[in-house]
Amino acid sequence: MKHGIKLLLLTGLLFFTGSILAAGNGNGSSNGSAGGIGSLEQDITDLQSDVSLLFDLLTGGPQNLLADCSGGNSTALQDAVDLSLSNGSVIAVIGDCGTTIVIGKNNITIDGGGTGSVTADDGGASVAALFIEASNNIQVSNLSVDANGNDNALASWTSSVFVYDSEFSGATGPAVHIYQGSTATIDDLTITGGGTGGILVESTSNVISDGLLTISNPDSVALRVLANNSFNQVSGFVSITGSLNANHHGLITMINGDVQEDGLTNDSLVTFLSRNSTFQGTPGAGSNVSFAGSVQVFSGSNFDFLGEGGTSDIGGTSLLIQRNSATTLFGLNGTTTVDYDSIRITQNSVIDLLSATIPNAPTIRFELGGGGRAFGTIGLPITASCDGSQWLHPFGDISCL
Repeated sequence: MKHGIKLLLLTGLLFFTGSILAAGNGNGSSNGSAGGIGSLEQDITDLQSDVSLLFDLLTGGPQNLLADCSGGNSTALQDAVDLSLSNGSVIAVIGDCGTTIVIGKNNITIDGGGTGSVTADDGGASVAALFIEASNNIQVSNLSVDANGNDNALASWTSSVFVYDSEFSGATGPAVHIYQGSTATIDDLTITGGGTGGILVESTSNVISDGLLTISNPDSVALRVLANNSFNQVSGFVSITGSLNANHHGLITMINGDVQEDGLTNDSLVTFLSRNSTFQGTPGAGSNVSFAGSVQVFSGSNFDFLGEGGTSDIGGTSLLIQRNSATTLFGLNGTTTVDYDSIRITQNSVIDLLSATIPNAPTIRFELGGGGRAFGTIGLPITASCDGSQWLHPFGDISCL
């Protein structure tokens, strides 16, 4: 009975469509205008879309929607999102669409096909070019997103998102903002600029990088992870130009990648880890993690490169470890090369250089309870300036002046 009702409704709509077609084609009047015909054709197209939508509603099947912004209809993507059903929608984006907001939706794929794009309306008028809130399983792929002077290119609030093969730029704040309990899985992203960061992860959120990631933000923080949040690279390669920041139990892990701070136009920028936060490089066999730039490790935080069979290259102008923090640079089961101009360990902090390679003798200062060891270090002997009254355990290959 239910199927009969569905068929009856569909038959009626299709009959209505045919009637319009017949009326349009059968009008032999010489006074018919091209504008009238064009309007009629558009009405037919809209009706056919409605029939397709009704079919999806009745049958429970996934929708295939078209957001065609190529003719100047910048709201076509927003309209398609609004029509999307919870049982799944695939929206193909053509042309350049305007600001789009996804709220309370599930199982939507927004795909630009490599040429589709989203550009935020009037710079400064909205939070993000593509804003996703209280939604689940939202996929963004093959899309170029320009914040056009707004805060973010992509923002995810209390949502789960999957972002693949896309580009983000033009933000005055972080280009990609993942926050308020959101989770994001990303693969093959290019992020350019961002006034206050390339990616910001905060408010109990998590990002998993499952492929290539390129962040170019030389004037600011490229990656910022705050307040019980994490950024975890599980595969692929990460290329970052800009500094890193983790604060209040922030976690950044990297297994294969390149962080470049040297040459930043803002000389005050350094990688900054604070309040029990961690950066951990763990390259496996055949992988490499390189880190070029100054680092400050504060308040119970850790800056670690652990030998997992791969290679690590760490160096720059300075490494500062203080306030009960630790740095572990292991060369065990892999190769870890450490090349800083100066290293300072202070306020009950410690540096561990187990089997690390040190090609050039750094200037090292231990003070106020700072300590370290360097068992089996390959390279030059390490001579440090030590505060004798506070020096905890000068042993291994380190000798104090």
